Amino acid sequence: MFTHLRAPASFETRFMKSHPLLYDKLKRQSPGKVGWDDVIHWMWPLFTVRWAEWRMKHLHLSSCPLTDPVTELPMIYDWPTKPLVLYGFSKHVVECPSYWPNNVHACGFWFLKASLLHFDSQPTAYPELSAFLDKSKDPPIFIGLSSMGSMGFIDNPSGLLRVLEGVVKTVNQNMILFTSAYAPLETAVIAAAKQDQKALSTELIEVNSELNVNKSINENVLQRGLQLFGNKLFCFSGTVPYLWLFPKCCLVIHHGGSGTTAAALHSGVPQVICPFILDQFYWAERMAWIGVSPPPLKRECLIPPGSSETHASLNDLLHAIEEASHPKVRSCAEDYGKRIREEDGVGFAVETICRIMSI
Repeated sequence: MFTHLRAPASFETRFMKSHPLLYDKLKRQSPGKVGWDDVIHWMWPLFTVRWAEWRMKHLHLSSCPLTDPVTELPMIYDWPTKPLVLYGFSKHVVECPSYWPNNVHACGFWFLKASLLHFDSQPTAYPELSAFLDKSKDPPIFIGLSSMGSMGFIDNPSGLLRVLEGVVKTVNQNMILFTSAYAPLETAVIAAAKQDQKALSTELIEVNSELNVNKSINENVLQRGLQLFGNKLFCFSGTVPYLWLFPKCCLVIHHGGSGTTAAALHSGVPQVICPFILDQFYWAERMAWIGVSPPPLKRECLIPPGSSETHASLNDLLHAIEEASHPKVRSCAEDYGKRIREEDGVGFAVETICRIMSI
């Protein structure tokens, strides 16, 4: 999901100096045609140096959009009409000011309907995970960093596991770790399992020696689930619908991806966010601003650098968990969950497209 980011404050001044004729034409453009409000709202990255070089080198166009490739003066013919811009986020979460162009719509988050997700069959599809949830005295804490591992950000998976071990021992609460099939993290999980004989549920694997057979068996074990640290941490490598799992958890610790953030909001559970790249920082700050999470964590709070001690990381994470568990934060998350579940983002988007296309 794309998050709207307004142009920098200095953009208009620099644009006026660099493209005075184009700026004047955009400001005077007739309704229904691309104008300055579109540029300042969503088109402004297209006028940056990086895009200019790409347009000239790869597309053999003028360096500046909406200009003639030969004269680089504003286009006279075929001036584009305003495109339909649909955002897959909720007005309850992202501010949508009245000065946005009238062709821009915030639909609500885009979720599949529950009837299409077959939630009733999930206990059968994930028997080990369902059994772990059923045996947990209290709803567990979920932690998942999605593709951050495959992108190279989880450079100390053993350190991450040591931090999580400290959490389960301190708060005495079950946790679920979603490994996202990131090989180094799964290798660290297997290594921890070999050192923790009690981690191996007899329902998951018959004997510890099976972990030494080959990689495919290891992967199969993690796809079903593997329990560590006195059966308090359930490590899982398969795929699972967040909208089914998150409502069964008391807290979601994640990387701030827009989809995970939306699922946590929809589920009405507090969040702890550790952003790594791009719009994750926006979502982390926004969740703290609306009151469903504490301030964003630094990366080191989950993944200690190198072989450093985990005490500082553990203390920071425990403090964030404590903040997120406050009744005020939990109540706020539940309130947002109710409002977001009442929205139909997909339906709104389809209805808007059909109306524009006169279908």
